[in-house]
Amino acid sequence: MFLVVLMIYGMGYVFGDESIGMNKTVGWAYDISNQMFYCALLYGFSILLFFVGYLLLAILGRKTNYHFSIVHFVLIIGAFILLNFSFFIFSTIIGLLSIAVFMKNIFSSYK
Repeated sequence: MFLVVLMIYGMGYVFGDESIGMNKTVGWAYDISNQMFYCALLYGFSILLFFVGYLLLAILGRKTNYHFSIVHFVLIIGAFILLNFSFFIFSTIIGLLSIAVFMKNIFSSYK
């Protein structure tokens, strides 16, 4: 259920007011040339990656590093806040950094 709500919320970003354009000569089209589209796509896919990754670790019974998990959570929340305030470049950088911390956390769980 959480995943469905997250996907619906992410679709609001992708198809929000800033990403739909009107072309009077041809009809209408989606404008994917702005940064909001790519940033929302990165954020949505990374949240899905994190959910599946941590779910697999829980199923396998692996322990993650506590400090990396806290840093990762703070980076996710920071990227979300920056995305809401339209700081797309910083949100993308923090989103990529959160993916790197996630990978480090995953690899450190296999000792």
